[in-house]
Amino acid sequence: MGRFESGWGEAVLREPDPSLTALSLEGVSKRFHRGLEEVVALDEVDLQVAAGEFLALVGPSGSGKSTLLHIAGGLDRPDSGRVLVGDDDLATLSAADRARLRRRRVGFVFQFFHLIPTLSVAENVALPLTLDRARRVDAPVLEMLDRVGLAPRAGHLPGELSGGEMQRAAIARALVSHPALILADEPTGNLDSATGEAILDLMTERVRETGAALLMVTHDLGAAARADRSLSLRDGRVSAAVSSPGPGARSRGRTKGATTGDDAVTGAVTGTLTGAGAAAAAAAGAEPVRER
Repeated sequence: MGRFESGWGEAVLREPDPSLTALSLEGVSKRFHRGLEEVVALDEVDLQVAAGEFLALVGPSGSGKSTLLHIAGGLDRPDSGRVLVGDDDLATLSAADRARLRRRRVGFVFQFFHLIPTLSVAENVALPLTLDRARRVDAPVLEMLDRVGLAPRAGHLPGELSGGEMQRAAIARALVSHPALILADEPTGNLDSATGEAILDLMTERVRETGAALLMVTHDLGAAARADRSLSLRDGRVSAAVSSPGPGARSRGRTKGATTGDDAVTGAVTGTLTGAGAAAAAAAGAEPVRER
C-alpha cells in the first residue's frame, strides 16, 4: 500500500501546549520475577507528554517500552510512583473507573493490530463505543472509517485486509472516541516503509488537528524522527534525546518489527477473551473480571 487520502481535509494545525499535561509519570518503577531472578523493567521513570505533543520513546527490545506504555494506559500498575492521565491519578481509580478512562480518554495502537478476527472492520472500530454503551455508534464509526480510507471495507473481516489496512482499522478504533491521549506501541513495526510512513502521517495529522497527545514507543530512529521530541529508554531508565527531530521530518527505510509484551494486555481481561480478542477488548476499555 502506498499513500492514501486520510479524509481529514484541510485542518487548523495546533502546536503542543506545554501548559496542559496529558500524561505524567512520576518516579515510576516496575519489577518482574523470573524464578529467583528480579528483572527491573522500569527504574524511577519521570516522563511528561503535553497536549498536542508527539513524543517518541526509543529503545531496543527488552528495554521496558511496552511495560511503560501498558502502565501509562492503566493496563498494568507500577510498583511505585504515580501515573496521571490529565488530572486523574490512576492509582486512585477503581478497575471499573480505569476501564472507563481507557474507553473515553485513551486510544491504543499496537504493532500486531489486535483486531478481533470474528468481527467486521466496522464492529472492531465500534468496540470502544459499544463497551461504553454509547447512544451513537454507527455514524462516528462510518465517519472514522471514511477518514482513514476504509469505508469500502467496513463489512470485511480483518483476515481479508492487508497489513496496512488492518493498522488503519486499529487506528480508527483508537481514535473513534476522540481520546485526549494516544499510546502507540511499534505502530509501524510490521509494515513496509511506504505503509509505515502513511500510518505515521495519519497519526501525526490527527494530533495536529485535535490537540491530542501521542506517545509512541519504537526501536526505529526513522519513525522517531517524525516526533516533536524523542527520548531514549534503556535498561528501564529514560535518558536524553536520541536526536533532534521536529514536526514534518520524514521517516526513511523499512521499519522492522519486534515482539511486544502482550501478556500485560491480555491479562487485563481475565477469563473472557484470549489472545487478540483480550488485547483488543482491554485496549478498548473492557472491565477486568477482578482487580489486579
